[in-house]
Amino acid sequence: MFVPSVHFRDSSSRIDKKACSNAALVDRPCGTNLSSLWLDVVAVIDNSDGMTSQSMQSVIATLSTVFEFGTVIGTDPSNPRTTRVGIVTYNEQATVKADLDKYQGVTDFANSVSADIGRASQNSTSYLETGLAAAEQLFIATQGTARDYYKKVIIVFASTYEGNDNLDPVPTAERLTSSGVTIITVAYVQTANVLRGLEKVATPHQNFTNAGQENAELITKIQNSLLQANCFCGSLWTQYRVSFADEHSQKFGVCNQLVNLPANWKSAQISCRNRFKNAYLANEYNQAKHDFLVASVQKAGFPQPLSYHIGLFYNVNKWVWDQPEGWNQQDVSWTYWTPGFPLSSGSNSAGINYQYNQGAAWKNIPLFTYAANYICEVASCDTDNFCTADDYYG
Repeated sequence: MFVPSVHFRDSSSRIDKKACSNAALVDRPCGTNLSSLWLDVVAVIDNSDGMTSQSMQSVIATLSTVFEFGTVIGTDPSNPRTTRVGIVTYNEQATVKADLDKYQGVTDFANSVSADIGRASQNSTSYLETGLAAAEQLFIATQGTARDYYKKVIIVFASTYEGNDNLDPVPTAERLTSSGVTIITVAYVQTANVLRGLEKVATPHQNFTNAGQENAELITKIQNSLLQANCFCGSLWTQYRVSFADEHSQKFGVCNQLVNLPANWKSAQISCRNRFKNAYLANEYNQAKHDFLVASVQKAGFPQPLSYHIGLFYNVNKWVWDQPEGWNQQDVSWTYWTPGFPLSSGSNSAGINYQYNQGAAWKNIPLFTYAANYICEVASCDTDNFCTADDYYG
């Protein structure tokens, strides 16, 4: 993917930041193919009398539409890219209407989901904690299967927010999110109490409403949340995201692994190749990616002065970025050289980030003799890139 760029260069006394006249490179986005979604999802639906008949029909229509774009529902031994959907309703207590193995096929789901969700009850009590706990049990019931590493999502539809002490939903929500479950909430009554309460339950940035313009965008927002949940890294990798400080900010389809083991540039490149299929030394296409990686190595405790290899190297009279073996190399379209660099490229054909002020900037060094830590990079697991359990736990 390419975007237009402009020229700029700092004065010679400062770091050289340059965007070339060629189109600037950007990092891989997460996959957006809803037909290849592979998740385990439980819809947790308030059916107390605060949910009107119209609201219940709205929930049914929303769920049906979210998965109508070719998503494969159920399980299929010949196709691992499938999504299982469970249904839990709750008022004073929770009821499992469909476990994660009930729906086998999108037609089965479309034909059954309306009857399974049903109508609003006459019960005025609504304890979300019971619904979340029931969803948690559905996930636990399928532990030890081939889908253990599939990402888990709960979508809450609620008209009220109640619960104290052992019926407080927040501890259960925190336990779920700390185990990697994404919780999406949709408020059907727009009181301050409901909105504040569901915000405490939801994964950050995943609390929505069905009011006004938000209702028109609700299905798209839920689908985007599912795609982001389905975009993740293996257990030994860290995902690149918009904000280093906010671990729940929008993710890119790129994963990094910090290696605190000095090696020369060429050995580091080979090490990355051997760590994961299609892995390579990390690319820095722009300032945001550079800053994210600097923050990552600082948090990881890389020794100072900072010194770590990235995928920058000189090849056939130009600086390029490392790519998986057999792929075309990417020309550098943005630079961040330390003042006085790059040196003559003859014997200094490898790129490194080296301590500069409070961060780091590029220097060029020998390919085979300068030892430093390094950062590997690989595409994330997502709808465009299926990962096996071995890939994930790798």
